[in-house]
Amino acid sequence: MKKIFPILLAVFLIISGFGASASAIFNINESIEWEQNGILNAFGSDVLDQYQPEMDFFAPVGPIYIAPDINYISAQSFIPTKNVLTRIEVMAGKNSTTTYDYILTIRDDLLGPDLASLSLGPENFPTENFSWVEFDIEDIPVAPGKTYYIISSTTDAPDNWYAWGAKLSDVYPDGWVWWSEDDGSSWENDTEADLTFATYGLDNTAPTAPSITGPNSGKPKTDYDYTLNSIDLEADDVYYYIEWGDGTFQDWDGPYPSMMDVIVSHAWDTEGTYKIKAKAKDVYNSESDWSEYEVTIPRSKSFDFRFNLLDWFFERFTNSFPLLRYLIGF
Repeated sequence: MKKIFPILLAVFLIISGFGASASAIFNINESIEWEQNGILNAFGSDVLDQYQPEMDFFAPVGPIYIAPDINYISAQSFIPTKNVLTRIEVMAGKNSTTTYDYILTIRDDLLGPDLASLSLGPENFPTENFSWVEFDIEDIPVAPGKTYYIISSTTDAPDNWYAWGAKLSDVYPDGWVWWSEDDGSSWENDTEADLTFATYGLDNTAPTAPSITGPNSGKPKTDYDYTLNSIDLEADDVYYYIEWGDGTFQDWDGPYPSMMDVIVSHAWDTEGTYKIKAKAKDVYNSESDWSEYEVTIPRSKSFDFRFNLLDWFFERFTNSFPLLRYLIGF
């Protein structure tokens, strides 16, 4: 019985009435009409990804009337197919005495850190009824095929609670209901129920491997400028990671606008041939392939000049000074 206790509580509340006065109930019949209307809307470039719109009961969020000592936190797991999560919708409502915010959080582990979080005040929710409510979270990168959690909570205060629409059957195949009765320290689940939700997302592409232009030769201990340029198809800002081939690197410099020439400088201490390697990533951490550029650092010019002068001298006096030629290797 423990696994379906919060939703059975909701059923009891529907039958008996609830709230401080116990004079009103959530209108379940009216809320089912939302299922027929479908998910709210799409805007911008994001699209509907995962959803579960069916509802016949609800799960509590907060300390409900007949269990005031338990501050319920409810959650629904889901598996995205897009690699950027942009916003969430839930079908929810509030009690007539609710005064604190509804907090929606996204995690990839119920006991892990928040990936995104957004609070909405009670004025955004219908009183003792249900409607779709949108949480336009900050866009976050997610891994398609991995499980994530939509977590709903509110302040533990008397008569302050919300209701999140639920379906008492396993209608969403890639997740199920979770809840906590101890402020998120531990969680229970019910694999035979799902909460109402919709997730929106984007298919983000990585920026192009950056072009690298600049001198391909030089002398030691001299700074040389190199220009990097990467194009992001979604026009997202980009960062650059550079390895200079001498054991040093430049860690994710940026952000810079897509297609902008970015100038970086470097000096090599000793002569040799070095391979510059660079890659770009966008604001969603999608990384490009590596680009490479080879640079040769020969002897310093002063050293070369001495030998160039000897070349000129011995070419001018072709048959002269044979012993000197032998001693210095000319």
